[in-house]
Amino acid sequence: MIFSKKKNQAAIPDLSVVGSGIHGEFLSHKRLYVQITGQIPNSIAESEIDVERFKLLFLKTYQQQCWNSYYNRRAFDSHEISKYDDVYYFLLKDVLVYLNHRSEDVHILFSQTQYKYVSRIHKLLLTCMKPKEMDKPFINIMNTGRNGLELTRLEIKRTDLEIETHYNDDFLQADRTIKKRLNKDMDKGIILLHGEPGTGKTTYIKHLIAQVNKDVIFMPPNIAADLTSPALMTLLLDKPNSILVIEDAENIVTSRDHQGNSPVSAILNLSDGILSDCLNIQIICSFNTDLKNVDKALLRRGRLIAKYEFGKLDVEKSNSLSRKLGFDRLFTEPQILTDIFNQEEQTFQKLERRAIGF
Repeated sequence: MIFSKKKNQAAIPDLSVVGSGIHGEFLSHKRLYVQITGQIPNSIAESEIDVERFKLLFLKTYQQQCWNSYYNRRAFDSHEISKYDDVYYFLLKDVLVYLNHRSEDVHILFSQTQYKYVSRIHKLLLTCMKPKEMDKPFINIMNTGRNGLELTRLEIKRTDLEIETHYNDDFLQADRTIKKRLNKDMDKGIILLHGEPGTGKTTYIKHLIAQVNKDVIFMPPNIAADLTSPALMTLLLDKPNSILVIEDAENIVTSRDHQGNSPVSAILNLSDGILSDCLNIQIICSFNTDLKNVDKALLRRGRLIAKYEFGKLDVEKSNSLSRKLGFDRLFTEPQILTDIFNQEEQTFQKLERRAIGF
């Protein structure tokens, strides 16, 4: 604990180090706890909480026992009235209850206080967990907010995908392997999905999201450089046992420098390095480049869950799918999925201008 001392004055903690730039927190709750109490805390955390409901129940029961509190209100959209985001309550001897409305997380930190007292707060918290919506697939979109990397949870549309119909027969075994491993608890590894545009990579990833019971984090290409950022590691520490999806990952899986400070090195550390045992993150990379251009370290056995090249659908399957979609056209060559599904789209061509003569 850091103190600032003056003659005849009690020592006070130096709170200059508790500010946070970590995915939107107003203060770092863990740093704040250490600076206020001088103790390393035990921690209990729950996610997908109805935070507003918990706050009302918590204050009804414990408000008289709270001896300090802090809050942050923010407006996330223009013209929006500010709302509670981060709220911190100190109570009992050394208990901190931290509420994050934005990410729907609640953390309970304590050190000297016996767990039997903390467990009452925890039981109250468990009554406020949101019901699991198993019929609705969700994805956590990684984005850059005002204070660094943040996650926004969004519902995505379920796909009407039939593996046997929409993909060639050689994909069936790969699909079974991928789903089995993604549903394995506390697992790690890399899945590489590649092939030309329009062959169904993104559609398959959307299908997978609805087939797994884990948090799925989508990393857009424009912030993929943050793979090497310490802020990403901090964000992932709050989402262990999850799946990281990186689309259009050509520059991620092919570039590597000799110092090891590259996206490839970051993927290797997440999938099979020291961090992998702590995070248990599975990584899905989709890209259009040929597999021969991919860093060979990503292809090693034990690290690689599966790799598959999406290609054109063979002639028989193309015609079968086309008939099922209600089209009459007969294909004589293999087709990409987007061309089969979008046969009604019209193509307009510019007419040649011809001279008119008499």
